[in-house]
Amino acid sequence: MIVDSRSTTICFAVQHVLAARYDHEIFELARHSNASVLTANKIHHYLFPGAIELLQLLFEVPNVQVAFFDDEDKEKVEEFVQMLLSYALGPNKYEEVKKSIAIWSRKDLAADDFEAYRQQKRYFEFTQNVLKLDMRRLLNVSSDCMLVDSKPAYLPAGKEATFLASPQASTGDYMDCSDDIGPQPIDFHFARFRSFNEYKDHHKNVATGNYILLVHLLEKDTYYACFTQDNCLDVAFCPFTEYEAELFKAIQLEERTYQREELNSLAHHLVAMILTRITTHHARIERISRKANHIYFLAGAIFEALERSRKEQRSATGIYFSMQFQKKNGKFQPSVDTFHAQDRLYYRGLELLRTKNPTLRFLGKE
Repeated sequence: MIVDSRSTTICFAVQHVLAARYDHEIFELARHSNASVLTANKIHHYLFPGAIELLQLLFEVPNVQVAFFDDEDKEKVEEFVQMLLSYALGPNKYEEVKKSIAIWSRKDLAADDFEAYRQQKRYFEFTQNVLKLDMRRLLNVSSDCMLVDSKPAYLPAGKEATFLASPQASTGDYMDCSDDIGPQPIDFHFARFRSFNEYKDHHKNVATGNYILLVHLLEKDTYYACFTQDNCLDVAFCPFTEYEAELFKAIQLEERTYQREELNSLAHHLVAMILTRITTHHARIERISRKANHIYFLAGAIFEALERSRKEQRSATGIYFSMQFQKKNGKFQPSVDTFHAQDRLYYRGLELLRTKNPTLRFLGKE
């Protein structure tokens, strides 16, 4: 797939984004999760499923340069990237492109000047590394630069919009993966509230698709199904029918979250009816493991940003800024749960990566 974009450099943090190192079960893990193991610097690295295919796609996109960063010694990072790209692109293609690839390590980090550091501390609230990765300074360019990392600690002051937050992954997130596991049914939380104010404690879990809330609001004696809509990530409230309300009254379940196989027969009957109705409102009824499928999310997010950059004649960086930072008490704070809950990006990314490897699939349970 070719996306004609503005000139953009996409820099991937290596650890917890493309790969993870050190695990005694790493070879067995790779066999089960359709991924690969790369040994560099005498260390085994588990390449997350889809990482190879994502790199293959990006190296086909005009005006996109791929870069890599790891807070390690320069020689170690270079050896890893050389082996990674030789494997992903083939030795001949790697020889063609290697001079255009930026590889950064801890020695390329530099401190912001004091005033810039102070301004970032004033307006942004996240853990900051003293030394930062200033990609535009290192490349000596003014074009778009995007840092794909699991944390914003290395962002220089004034470059916060260049951040693309990856769900942070480790080999542990893949340990329970098996060949027949994909998106899982969303759980149901049964509750009785005295007033609607108690809903606030559940809003985040409902909004990000962790569960569908079935609630009896005692002060008005009303019943609702609260769920997130997959097409817009808004929370919707669907009132029960009279029969559904009677069923809820008859269900003797304590307030907690239940998997569907845990429900008794009456609860199963109620859930089946609720699902039939709320699916017409585009309710999200399946849950994708955010961490075990994070490469698919990144593929969907990156290519959407590149396409919007072309169509809207704007920078690819900054497109997701408002979804990754929320302003609270006068400061921008990382807030990526809603961003990472956009299933459409996972599905889009998997679709793209399957053009390179049709055997890729969704993995994992939450």
